Amino acid sequence: MLDLRLDLHTHLKIAKRTAFRPVDVERAAAALNERKLHGAAITEHAHGRGFWEMYNYLLREHPYRHGRFEIGGARFYPGMEVTLEEHVDISFIAPLDELRRLDEAFEHRLTEGYHPSGYELADRVAALQLNAIRIAAHPVRDDKSFDRLPEELFSSLSHAVEINGRFTDPNSVAAVHELAARLDLPIVGGSDAHVWPQIGVVATMLSSTSDRFIDVLHAVEAGRCRAVLRDDADRLIVIADRLKARDKRRLPRLARLPHLNSTDSFTV
Repeated sequence: MLDLRLDLHTHLKIAKRTAFRPVDVERAAAALNERKLHGAAITEHAHGRGFWEMYNYLLREHPYRHGRFEIGGARFYPGMEVTLEEHVDISFIAPLDELRRLDEAFEHRLTEGYHPSGYELADRVAALQLNAIRIAAHPVRDDKSFDRLPEELFSSLSHAVEINGRFTDPNSVAAVHELAARLDLPIVGGSDAHVWPQIGVVATMLSSTSDRFIDVLHAVEAGRCRAVLRDDADRLIVIADRLKARDKRRLPRLARLPHLNSTDSFTV
């Protein structure tokens, strides 16, 4: 078995409506190496602009084998963060062909601005027999809390629950542990980084037979994983917030995607 240290919730774009910049993946790889992480999951928002353009660039420029990219000595696992109609986020980490199957499984594509209901997503995932790690992202975040879904649905959608880098206070961490125990699900860690200083503030330790996607999936399914928090997480998040705010002011915004679901008032 290998002991892998992975950040299972990262973004390579500053915000949903900013363009992907190649320099950001280079900075993320450097941060992973400096912090002695083996890799990260790219859980970009499905409804963010330029989702597939980002992955097409990575395919052109970097080796892609065994369900992950090899960039600057680090492994990057493709992913997609899906926002449900109920305002709950589920992260999917999967090979690119599986992400495309998920994207195209609805009346409108997720990457065109469609937000399925929890039951609709669960039905599609079951019908597709989707080969993906499914993680309940920031389940104790007030405006996207797990309690917006019935517990049996929430559990069926998730292989694991996440301790998120934005919510590492003792009360939030305790709430995630309580939820995981109640649903009998393992806990993983993800930084939710949009800029490189936040990479790895929370990570996941996995015991896996290799760093191939399929073996990482099996490790999470078997519960051979735990979340690890950096002692300096709060300081790094303050630095990241300042950098993100500066870059968001400087970078042009792309057009907003339409919201292609039945609730006209839906906003993210």
